[in-house]
Amino acid sequence: MDRPQPEATRLASARPTTAPTNERHRLAGPTLILAVIGEPAYFVEREYRTTQGSREATLGAGAPSRLLGGHALFLANGRTRPIGRHVPTKIAAVESRYDTFYEGEAAGVLDPQKGRFPRGRDEAIVAVPGGGNVLLDIGCGDGALLYAHRRRFNTLIGLEYSTERLRQAESNLAGLDVVLCQGSAESLREIQSESVDRIVTSDVVEHIPDIYAAVKEMHRVLRPGGLLVMNTPNVAYVKRRAQLLAGRFPSTSQPNEGLGSDILFDGGHLHYFTYRSLRLLLQGGGFRMVSRQAYGRFGRIHALYPPLTSVGVQWAAARQTE
Repeated sequence: MDRPQPEATRLASARPTTAPTNERHRLAGPTLILAVIGEPAYFVEREYRTTQGSREATLGAGAPSRLLGGHALFLANGRTRPIGRHVPTKIAAVESRYDTFYEGEAAGVLDPQKGRFPRGRDEAIVAVPGGGNVLLDIGCGDGALLYAHRRRFNTLIGLEYSTERLRQAESNLAGLDVVLCQGSAESLREIQSESVDRIVTSDVVEHIPDIYAAVKEMHRVLRPGGLLVMNTPNVAYVKRRAQLLAGRFPSTSQPNEGLGSDILFDGGHLHYFTYRSLRLLLQGGGFRMVSRQAYGRFGRIHALYPPLTSVGVQWAAARQTE
């Protein structure tokens, strides 16, 4: 039996015929995530900024605003703060380091090659079949995965921590109907529960300080049966095992035992995973494991024994139905 739609959801079905596309939206205050997901996203502030300029939503609590990307948003209450980013100094400093680390012109995005064994992390994620209504890319970077899924999902949302990476994504995805948001996976409270069909996240979980909070939030926003496709470097890859055997730290991003850059140690990696440890993390967060995928530039040799031979760890996991 279909669940009755809340009033807000029914209101959201009425979309304007014209709307700006490919805008980046920032929520004022310490929370920097604003997600537009087809069904209403609930958020706290009344005031926000878009790339089209500054506007103040003057509608009452719970009333729809049709100013953002053609999707209705609903205000959770009437509190107002000045437009601007109020983030702790330490967090702002880390973001600045990421911006410096990724600084440069957008390199452009292409469709990954299909019909072959995945050579890289993005090919591995795109190789997972299926489509749907709403896709959320956590740590969308320069927009490559959003571009690759543009024909498989109706609504594309990219969440990214780095302002510089968002700028690159905006450039690469110009002309596409994509919503780009700034924020962290640890707090997705502006995204309505059970509203996303698929989450993809490529080499991101190792950067997240509170991985337990992030997995909990991913589980919350996925629809029952929705799929999470996550990959991360494999710390148990045979090459890294050899490095450890030789007495060297098996870094997963930067050379010279993670000291290849003086901006971020090992590219900002905070956690290191094997197939087993990532599986246990996701299962502990309420996910049912669906499939695993090996990948690497030498093709199917990486699938011989993935815990040892795959460059990265990838699991597809579903939110279990009640």
